[in-house]
Amino acid sequence: MRLASARDSIEFFERFAARPADLTQAHHDRFEDDQGKSRSVDAEALDAVFQLVKDDVKAVVLNACYSELQALAIARSIAHVIGMSNAIGAARQ
Repeated sequence: MRLASARDSIEFFERFAARPADLTQAHHDRFEDDQGKSRSVDAEALDAVFQLVKDDVKAVVLNACYSELQALAIARSIAHVIGMSNAIGAARQ
């Protein structure tokens, strides 16, 4: 972590005895501001995180509208990344 270019933008939070639902909620909390509104993730921060796990992660799918810039940042480290350049349409039944 000391060598990561975006190390100052990465924060660590401890979660003891975490259940899968707890981890999911903690993950969602990282992408919201203090008012609970969505915020985009800085591309440099994503790049730094995925640099750390590039030997273990082979593919990333971003399930978010307008995630192309984030996908491009992740693609610096990960071979296969899927992001969206537009809005994701509602599922049709």
